[in-house]
Amino acid sequence: MNTLNLTILQEKLSQVIDNVLQTGIPVEIERNGRKVMIIEVKSQQSVTERLKIHPLFTDNINFDTPTEWEWNETKNL
Repeated sequence: MNTLNLTILQEKLSQVIDNVLQTGIPVEIERNGRKVMIIEVKSQQSVTERLKIHPLFTDNINFDTPTEWEWNETKNL
């Protein structure tokens, strides 16, 4: 991880941000002995969005028509 001072960051801000986005490696910025970090924030999908990507296995079941199932204890357990 690179550590830059604020003056260098001001001169090369767009380059630094592009580099973080391309490599995923955070950059520390130091000012007056304290540090902050530039990192890529990856968006999190909502539960609804994840379900759209990975549908439930029940999507192919037709609940309008009754289905008879035969119980076989050794087979169904």
